[in-house]
Amino acid sequence: MAKCKTCGAPVNLAPDGDPKYEAPRRNVIVRPASWQPIRSAKKDGTLYLLLVYYGGEDEAFPLEDADFARTIGFNNFEYDGEDRWQFAGWCWSHDHFTEGRGRAVAFTEIGVTPAEDGALGFLRAAGWSPASDSETRGK
Repeated sequence: MAKCKTCGAPVNLAPDGDPKYEAPRRNVIVRPASWQPIRSAKKDGTLYLLLVYYGGEDEAFPLEDADFARTIGFNNFEYDGEDRWQFAGWCWSHDHFTEGRGRAVAFTEIGVTPAEDGALGFLRAAGWSPASDSETRGK
């Protein structure tokens, strides 16, 4: 198999043998990230990848069928004075996006990929549990 002259990645040749043809890249590698405690996130409207806890009584509309799910969201306290996390949720009854109801517990920047098991590992290492969380729903 031919290699790209610039980066050395394998290159598929076009049927006519043209070496300029490259196979489409299916996996984009981005720098790894770790989850951070939600209390350290900016509250200036910055959009984050959030880890949200949906296991309480008032929590609803997770994107995944689990007590913890990843979604996108922000806190706009700096501009509107309301200290609450707003994030995307999913209405499973009517199949549409809606505002999620849960407790944001961790965040990372958009455009980075945290390890699959990193979220729960972060929570265990931080000693987080629903009972230990003193913040109210939505914060």
